[in-house]
Amino acid sequence: MDVPIRNLLSIVNETDLYHTWMPFCKLSNTIHKISRTKQIILNQFKVPFPFISTRENLWFGHGINALKTPEKCLMAIGHSVSGEAFKEYPLPPPGKGVVRPDVNVVMLMVEPLPEGKVRFRVISNFDPKLKAVPYWLLNWFSRKFAKTLFKRVEKKAKNLIGTIYE
Repeated sequence: MDVPIRNLLSIVNETDLYHTWMPFCKLSNTIHKISRTKQIILNQFKVPFPFISTRENLWFGHGINALKTPEKCLMAIGHSVSGEAFKEYPLPPPGKGVVRPDVNVVMLMVEPLPEGKVRFRVISNFDPKLKAVPYWLLNWFSRKFAKTLFKRVEKKAKNLIGTIYE
């Protein structure tokens, strides 16, 4: 992406604003800010298919500065939150009719490149809990989702002046 790294990091860090750029995201809230680099967030997704109920991700994410490693990148890693693992933090119950997918891992990697560009990668492994939908269709949808996500992030990160991210 041909965007300033600071802009991209600002967008990824503002979890309350994910709904402004993430495809199908209708709600995004920080539930608990544990530290500067750790938080529990909630995202709610509504896809335009009447047979798929609203999906809600309640997940823990933390940031890692790996700029001084051979990978030379910054990472944000997340996974689903369960009540047992985070019992010291009050967690909201799922909304009525809402399904919470199992997010095993989501990793965002931001690597600074020459000339002010960045490489932005997303790696994920999750179960959307859509038993009746064939894998080929889920994979097709995931590719379309990712393409749209990257285009929206790049558009937002081009220039933050005068936006809610400034």
